[in-house]
Amino acid sequence: HGPMVMSFRVNAGALEEDHWSNDPAEGGGRVKGEVCHFVDLAAHIAGQRPTRVAASKIPTSSKTNENIVATIDFADGSSAGIFYTALGDVAYGKERFEVFCDGKVAVIDDFQQVELIGSGRSKRYKRGRHDKGHGDEMSHFFHVLQHGEDLAEEFWRSVESTQATLRLVDSLQQDTVLDVRDLRGA
Repeated sequence: HGPMVMSFRVNAGALEEDHWSNDPAEGGGRVKGEVCHFVDLAAHIAGQRPTRVAASKIPTSSKTNENIVATIDFADGSSAGIFYTALGDVAYGKERFEVFCDGKVAVIDDFQQVELIGSGRSKRYKRGRHDKGHGDEMSHFFHVLQHGEDLAEEFWRSVESTQATLRLVDSLQQDTVLDVRDLRGA
């Protein structure tokens, strides 16, 4: 509970510049196609509405936005930094997330291992395989359909993280910090 500091590092691996995901019309670029998932995860972990974003491109010879640093601020003062790069070696781990809050730390490595640290103690949980939650997401979706549950809150959370992602793209193009409008109150 309370404000969190979140760090997301993604060692994505380079794509050819003509790869379909870099095509603005087909794939939308890596921010819209991949970074969006980390924006959504940060918003889910924070449990708050994104309020402000900033993004900068790391200068490389590539014309694509494969190497960015993004910051997302949330309504309760939480902040997430997303470091997305194609400059690393794919033999190194792909994703690492760290969350700091209330004197505790949670670390997720490659969706395989979780470490929880608090009160001077550490617990590790290892899954042994990548699990990004796709199966759980589909189970939840079908459960909601079968039981007629209200999805209004989940809908708004999706709208808010999508808007934050699109504002990150704008921030990259404009090289500035941008507010994320509260669409619920609009």
